[in-house]
Amino acid sequence: MSGTDNPYDRVPYATQPNRHARPDRLAAIGTLYGLQPAAASRCRVLEIGCGDGGHLLPLACLLPHSAFIGVDLAPGAIAKGRQAAKRIALTNVRFLHADIRALPPDLGVFDYVVAHGVYSWIARDAHDALLAAIAARLECDGMAFVSFDAMPGGHLRGMLRDLLRFHTEGIDDPLRRLAEARALLDLLTRETDGETPANIALRLELREAAARSDQALAHDDLAADHSPAYFHEFVAHAGSHGLAYVADAHPTVSAVTGLSPQTCATLERLDRLAREQYLDFLRCRRFRQALVCRSERALSPTSDRIDPLHALLTGTLASRIMAGQPWFPDAAAEALPDPARRVIDIVAAGWPSPVPISQIIDRTEAAPDDARALILGAHAAGLIDLVDGSLRAGSAAERYPFAPAHVREQAAAHEPIVNVYQQTIRLEAPGACSLVALLDGTRDVASLRNDWNARNGASCDGAWLDARLADVARLALLCG
Repeated sequence: MSGTDNPYDRVPYATQPNRHARPDRLAAIGTLYGLQPAAASRCRVLEIGCGDGGHLLPLACLLPHSAFIGVDLAPGAIAKGRQAAKRIALTNVRFLHADIRALPPDLGVFDYVVAHGVYSWIARDAHDALLAAIAARLECDGMAFVSFDAMPGGHLRGMLRDLLRFHTEGIDDPLRRLAEARALLDLLTRETDGETPANIALRLELREAAARSDQALAHDDLAADHSPAYFHEFVAHAGSHGLAYVADAHPTVSAVTGLSPQTCATLERLDRLAREQYLDFLRCRRFRQALVCRSERALSPTSDRIDPLHALLTGTLASRIMAGQPWFPDAAAEALPDPARRVIDIVAAGWPSPVPISQIIDRTEAAPDDARALILGAHAAGLIDLVDGSLRAGSAAERYPFAPAHVREQAAAHEPIVNVYQQTIRLEAPGACSLVALLDGTRDVASLRNDWNARNGASCDGAWLDARLADVARLALLCG
């Protein structure tokens, strides 16, 4: 495929960071399962299907002693990644234009391999090439992240694809095909009469598709190749390449919360992999973020392995803290038993830095094994992340506040900003973006105030500056 007819160049796909694929999380989950993975602070990461570097570039800024390589088939995206790396003077990241089926033989081996949004959207002959590439380049105790569209939920997306592809058959131009798909979605979502149990799920799918961005519609729903897989099919495919399933990157995928006691008892009688498949049936699962390792290294998790790790608020709890709210809505807090709430209180009090597990165990006032069980329960429920502590946001008390280069650049351009933990946020307070752009670690508070005033032709007082720095720290935009 040439650079002129690559659909990703005709309709650019702005790659987003994926917090579930951060190396500090992959290292922690690997440790929990008995591997001895490299610390994220000094590791090698390969991303297959890296796009324009939206995931790799922030990590390269934050982990200067680690090395990152991104590979993609779209030359335009690779060129953008290279330009961005050069613009912010990154020397620990490389972007390569290459096909999965013909990766450069001198890439070497990696502690972590990420393939997000690739497996289900490539030609079938490339599926084996992808897993073979991971198996060939994964360190002995390495971890790979492979996301894919899952069945049975994938059937719903398959129905949508059938409709869109029928309507756009014979249209080669990606932009025109996208416009025609939008027109069909507008037609199909306009009416609500005659809804029945048989068509309501499809109509919801159509409405969701209509709300998707052009890039998602063009490259996910209108892609030439789309191969969702049942969990057991993916596990078998990975196994044929010497890779074993470890866990899903989102721990709630394996949770039985909300299921009846009878169903839970039935699932408990199954082996772990069969239980995962039946959970997918029960949940009508449509997407998975699978973590795999070398088959010979596959082990089971034990609670004591979390002791050297750290815990960090995640998901909606982190969002509430960043918004300056308590970590809990009252109803949710009341539903938690006191010991579990104590764990979350300790982790929340440490934000924006991760809290050592050993410190949580000491402070929960429970027996160590009970405290570990509470921590693992909070992790399984998606309330906290387990991390290796390599990524650490800083506080507003730093004498010379420092925001990484990509944060300063995004702030200067008034773009959405990717914070230390790969969360995308926006700065709403007037003047906050121009302040963050100054946080290069060379200015103390007095210098920041003087330079902000000079740049903005205004005068900020100390209280305003202190409040904005506290906001910036709470949003995890400073390096620790």
